[in-house]
Amino acid sequence: MIKNRLDYDMFLKLVDSLHDEINIWDSNYNLLYINSACERHYGFKKEDMIGKNYFDFMEEDYWHPALLPYVYKEKVPVMRTQKTHIGATITSIVVPFFDENGELEYVVSSIRDGLEDIYYLSVDEIERKRYEERHISSSSLLFKSSMMKEIMELAHTLSDVDSPVVILGESGVGKTRLARVMHNSSKRKDKPFITVNCGAIPKELMESELFGYEEGSFTGAKKQGKKGIFDAADGGTLLLDEISELPYLLQSKLLHVVQEKEFMPVGSNKMKKVDVKIITATNKNLKKLAVAGSFREDLYYRLSVFEINIPPLRERKEDIELLTFYFLKQFNKTYKKNHQLSTEVLNILRNYSWRGNIRELSHLIERLVVTVSDFIIRPHHLPSSLFEINKDTVVSSQDCFDDMVDEFKKAIVVEAYNKYKSSRKVAKKLKISQSKATRLIRKYLDEEMDLND
Repeated sequence: MIKNRLDYDMFLKLVDSLHDEINIWDSNYNLLYINSACERHYGFKKEDMIGKNYFDFMEEDYWHPALLPYVYKEKVPVMRTQKTHIGATITSIVVPFFDENGELEYVVSSIRDGLEDIYYLSVDEIERKRYEERHISSSSLLFKSSMMKEIMELAHTLSDVDSPVVILGESGVGKTRLARVMHNSSKRKDKPFITVNCGAIPKELMESELFGYEEGSFTGAKKQGKKGIFDAADGGTLLLDEISELPYLLQSKLLHVVQEKEFMPVGSNKMKKVDVKIITATNKNLKKLAVAGSFREDLYYRLSVFEINIPPLRERKEDIELLTFYFLKQFNKTYKKNHQLSTEVLNILRNYSWRGNIRELSHLIERLVVTVSDFIIRPHHLPSSLFEINKDTVVSSQDCFDDMVDEFKKAIVVEAYNKYKSSRKVAKKLKISQSKATRLIRKYLDEEMDLND
């Protein structure tokens, strides 16, 4: 028997002196208690906060992302890094407490300063600091894979080299963003960065757009003439995207610019000097095009002095997770949502082939944030295309045979349920018993789902 019990007032005094924040909520989201650490995190005294409802605070976006609704709904503890409305970074552990009947009675949060390695991680703050140290802006490529780190190191090495650089990679891998990173970390960063899509400008206008024209050069020309894109990019960086689409007759003129640092506007007889870093980008094999004769071989060798090949997203699974949480955070903020992803969804995204690369991933996350009404995004919310079996993914997989077979079964079951929304219809389609269909649906989708019969 303890002789000297701690009285209530002393207990509150001790808890109030803790460096970590402690707050207690009742079953209706009302704040019953918070200690003085709240002043450091939110800028308000505890007396001004106690008694308020959680959703009163969320009108001012006190915590981002919101965790309490998840804990109240799922009735499980959660740990995650959050940002407060005054910009403080906190790590929150939120735990539900139940009465003797198993009903949720209280939710208790323990909150400390700083960042910890947590389960539902959004954009990794440690990686972000590394990006900033390397002068990579927020609009640049996000990565954590070793192959992308090597590529970024090469890009920074080449940023102050005046020779041309060609960036290769599938559509959507981030070629334009990488070019911008190179510009922003170069001595030309305060000068223009101009992007031209060679496949988007009509062939008959391409020459005058690139090199400008003199007064009276052709019918419809402006009286005073017009400066071209090379003029506009002088001193800075010019990205020629889809360079393989540049008309063959203009390729010789571009070659002259690359070699001599000068060009002649349409209708002029005088050369103009230009100082511009030329970066080209393409999803085609330029060497094959040069051998086939559809791209000038001499221009190919001049443009490809330095090559950077960005691997597709499916070959760098670490980046899939980082980018997924980055886009989730961005679109949650844009559309004022607080969605989270289940572990099953994250695994599906990791193993999808991503033929559209980063662009496809971004579009998917935006679609899910806008269309899903539930707090947690789960497999049955995903489009059926994500469950298609892709032979390239299988061949490159490092998983064991049983794991791959299980993935195939999962793809079949999830696609069938997404289509029929009924365990009975799934059983009929797959020619299995309804009890087996129900068991498989619960295994591969969500145990708590209400299954239609």
